[in-house]
Amino acid sequence: MHGQTRILAYNLLFVAAAFLLLTIRMMPHVPIVGPLYEPDLIFCLMAAWLLRHPEYLSAVVIVVSVLVSELLFLQPLGLWAALMLLASEFFRSTADRVRFLPFGYEWLIVMTAYAATAIAYSFLLALTLVPGPDAKTVALQLFATAVAYPLVVATTNLLFRIRKTSSIRTGLLEEGS
Repeated sequence: MHGQTRILAYNLLFVAAAFLLLTIRMMPHVPIVGPLYEPDLIFCLMAAWLLRHPEYLSAVVIVVSVLVSELLFLQPLGLWAALMLLASEFFRSTADRVRFLPFGYEWLIVMTAYAATAIAYSFLLALTLVPGPDAKTVALQLFATAVAYPLVVATTNLLFRIRKTSSIRTGLLEEGS
């Protein structure tokens, strides 16, 4: 695949993955150890893809996927989608710098961005007097998302072949010699 065909294929792959994640999330399940706080796997998937190859995922695909999620789960329409769009543009702008950092730093950046997004979401809901999740729920979902992120990165590497670009492929070694 070349150029636009590859970008279209990865956008469609993201939509399919988001649809699968939403379908799994909608399935009834009985918690074994009390309430389970589900990680935001779409956020993790978006961050993993954008920090590796920002050109593989368009903003429209992200917003539409999140809007569908908001409709399915009866959340305030457009708020989380707008915040995800802001987070995605942050990841696009930092992808070149994060690409060469160890995974621990990438993980910290992604979780900081998720925490900021979740706090902004809770704040905006409170500002408009719409009931939202309490602080404990937000903290536990942040923890679940932090645990899930390395698994999502491993999945994107193994299944979808979306990996960090090496310094040889970007030409940094050739410039330095």
